[in-house]
Amino acid sequence: MDESINLFETLGNEASISLSAVEEVHASRSSLAVAIATASSSGNNSGSNEQLQQQQQQQQQQLHRWMRIIELGYDGADELVGNVTGIEKYEPICFHCGRTHQRDEKEEEDEKEEEDGGESSSSAIKMTTMKTTKELKRLMKCGKCQVVAYCSKTCQKSDWKENGGSNDNNDSGGDKRGNNDDGATSAAATSATTTKIGHKFTCNAYKRVGEDMIIPCTTDREEIRHEILTKIRFYAYPYAVFTAQQNSTTYVEGGGGGVGDDDNNNTINSTRGFLFIQSDSSLAVMSLPVPILSSGHAYPHCRSVILHYLTVNEFITEVCNRHDFELTCLTNELRNAVETYNEMIELVILMRFRCGHVALGIVSLVPNYNLCLVLGKEYYGAGEIGQPVQLNIDDM
Repeated sequence: MDESINLFETLGNEASISLSAVEEVHASRSSLAVAIATASSSGNNSGSNEQLQQQQQQQQQQLHRWMRIIELGYDGADELVGNVTGIEKYEPICFHCGRTHQRDEKEEEDEKEEEDGGESSSSAIKMTTMKTTKELKRLMKCGKCQVVAYCSKTCQKSDWKENGGSNDNNDSGGDKRGNNDDGATSAAATSATTTKIGHKFTCNAYKRVGEDMIIPCTTDREEIRHEILTKIRFYAYPYAVFTAQQNSTTYVEGGGGGVGDDDNNNTINSTRGFLFIQSDSSLAVMSLPVPILSSGHAYPHCRSVILHYLTVNEFITEVCNRHDFELTCLTNELRNAVETYNEMIELVILMRFRCGHVALGIVSLVPNYNLCLVLGKEYYGAGEIGQPVQLNIDDM
């Protein structure tokens, strides 16, 4: 495994989760997320959808100014879609029940009898067992995204509904709540504990990543970065603002700064910094509303980001020189951004994902500077200043 990944693992071991979340913030963000999902999925007017997309793009441009985007193509990045655990060898499975093949009419009739309280015959099970792989029909794909697979129209209809992932029908018959025949964890088993989102609200996300879990479109990558930042900003931005403020106070109290004309430059280099956001998952994996891959198998790792507030000198010494020399190409743009951004309304961020996608930009502070200080003190005031912080995306 390459050195760039080892850096994440090192920070991950040191990271501490010091979050005492404010319930009002959670409630407001949850309500906003539901409203956006409902609006985007229920819009039948194509003109209204296009207008909504344009408004979202304008909002993204106002909040984020991306200065440099690079694709490093790290070795071992294919582990992000499950290769490290062998999931790639499994065929796609039904997102609702975990089957690897289409159900025939006899199987559906037996399941209906079971749901009605009757006794099902074992003939359908025997017939399925006797069939060879060639005789079994392949799964059907969702007609809209052409990615998510189902074994029957019944499963598709159940999974399409809101809260489809935890529908009561999931608990009846077959191996629907554990591993499938190959021993891989299915989407149905994962959704029982992690989410109640129906495919109606996730269809566009799976269409965006495709079957190969790759995002070739630049606009889509920018949109995903915006989504991730929107999800973590109530924790990430306060962390950066509070850490920067504490570093500046410590520097002044410690008698930092030079003498003469270079005093201002020394202060900038010693206290001003940026928010370094790293993820041990790919951009495609992080973009999904739930930790379920396009194949229907559960993602085997915790989807998270590591936050670290660094000065430019720390970035060069600790990151570029020791772990990832390829990031040295960002030094000039990074230094210029750190020296010129308005810390009262902006924040410099550097995002890096395990697939090698790296983005440098300046974002607007939302919430504002004063609120970031208040939240930062509440979340991180009791811990060691500057300690890396891990945020688990699926817990937010």
